[in-house]
Amino acid sequence: MIKETQAKQFGVMRALSLAVLLSIGSVSYAADSKPCASNNWTTDRGYTNSSVVTYRGHNYEALQAHFAFANTNWIPGSATTMWKDLGACAAPSAPQAAAAAPAPTATASSGGRRAASTTRRSRI
Repeated sequence: MIKETQAKQFGVMRALSLAVLLSIGSVSYAADSKPCASNNWTTDRGYTNSSVVTYRGHNYEALQAHFAFANTNWIPGSATTMWKDLGACAAPSAPQAAAAAPAPTATASSGGRRAASTTRRSRI
């Protein structure tokens, strides 16, 4: 009886662990939005042809290689000869934690103690 209970508890814990691991990998994005590029646009940096950056909630692709000097105004969204707007993007939302299993509670009949296992039955 105790081994059965322990086996059931182990099975439940294994299932919960799997659910938590699966939920960690799931990330959702806003509807009709692509994920934002991992690189944010900044000045004083070089960009290669086809580099993809994020600036003010949009992804942009570099149309030509260039160095974005601070005073050149080669800003994505403004410099249409330098950057192609790929559309709005959304940062991924945080994965939601799986609901925790309720802790086992003692029943009134057991008085908070485990009942003794009776694996043998008396024969009449």
